[in-house]
Amino acid sequence: MLRSLTLAVFLSAFVPTVATAQKSSPEPFQIPRVEGRIEVDGVPDEPLWDQAWTMTLDYEVEPGENIPAPVITEVMVMHDHNRLYVGFRAHDPNPAAIRAHLADRDDAWNDDWVGVVLDTFNDQRRAYEMLCNPLGVQMDAINDDVSQNYDDSWNAIWESA
Repeated sequence: MLRSLTLAVFLSAFVPTVATAQKSSPEPFQIPRVEGRIEVDGVPDEPLWDQAWTMTLDYEVEPGENIPAPVITEVMVMHDHNRLYVGFRAHDPNPAAIRAHLADRDDAWNDDWVGVVLDTFNDQRRAYEMLCNPLGVQMDAINDDVSQNYDDSWNAIWESA
């Protein structure tokens, strides 16, 4: 069964590139700019998604720490004039085992989740994290390795489904 998750982040300014985690290609990927609007409904079926930059996520970061991903998950990224769109297609061979509960914001860490980490300082030490579970429960934080601070009291304004 195919589970989809769409995350829309509203930003006033950002650099539309994504650095690759693969050492063989150190150059950033260009994130396409699209004309049109996406309905954030958890189903990436709009034709605009065909224009998105797409890659397979090869690693799991939790509960495993950078281990090979046990399921295939694709990420799709694009932007328009005001928004960054990040969508996920998570192909789970056992959908009955998907962990998802309705919860308060920032309290779905025991569920399955996907998200994006935005290194807007381009220093690989401070980042904005926006994650959500399969039911769209949002978790967001500022992660600052410089001061060793993980601040989940920060709440961005964004949509998820």
